Amino acid sequence: MSFRMPIQRTWTRDGRNMDPTLDGPFVWTPSPEDRRWADQNHGQTLERLKERGGMSWCEMVAIVGNRRWAAMDQHEAKAECLRLHPPVKTGED
Repeated sequence: MSFRMPIQRTWTRDGRNMDPTLDGPFVWTPSPEDRRWADQNHGQTLERLKERGGMSWCEMVAIVGNRRWAAMDQHEAKAECLRLHPPVKTGED
């Protein structure tokens, strides 16, 4: 079943505006391993992270990439998320 995670708004590199190219949400079908990494990296379930407003792209790529969180460029993180999990269509899109 697909899951729709909000992506928190991100500032442009110059810090002046919100960057619309990084808007979410990210929709994918989480594996049990993805759920384990959400708990390991954040101490929360995916459902709780969603309730709290979602996460950044670099937080998201750590979960879907099944690794510890590390700061990285948000554009690169988004591209890696989409490479690992190409967009899926839901009835909400």
